[in-house]
Amino acid sequence: MKRAPRSRERAGLTLPELTVAVAILGLGLLLAAPALPRARRGSDAVAHQVARALGRARQAAVQTGQPYRVELDVPADALRIYTADHRGADSLTAETRLRVPAHVRLAPGRGGDRYVAHFGALGRAEADTLRVWDEDGASGWLTVDRWTGAIDVTLES
Repeated sequence: MKRAPRSRERAGLTLPELTVAVAILGLGLLLAAPALPRARRGSDAVAHQVARALGRARQAAVQTGQPYRVELDVPADALRIYTADHRGADSLTAETRLRVPAHVRLAPGRGGDRYVAHFGALGRAEADTLRVWDEDGASGWLTVDRWTGAIDVTLES
């Protein structure tokens, strides 16, 4: 039996195939979107800046076996990390300025203008709570677990 000759070769996808492919891609993006990192802004970004500095100080305390102290001077947006030298005197090991937008406010848990956190050689901590908020209504708390030294940033919108 003879076949009828084809007038054209088929190229590309049909409309139903294309619709199914786009639907599958859309569903994949919908499921993956919450896992994608989002840009931090305002109080969220500031709280995570402080949390990273606290984490570095805690890690240094555990690695060196020396106590470390972190001080945040709120009016100056200055963050300083100290350690005790062999005589017990404080020695400045790092200093940085936080990038705090004008609409973000910081408030140490005990009031005043300074936030202080101490990390011992085993990673244990003594630290104030730091409240962070902005004019957009976002706010949060930065806390340090006394026994483990774990740093927690809790944000509310």
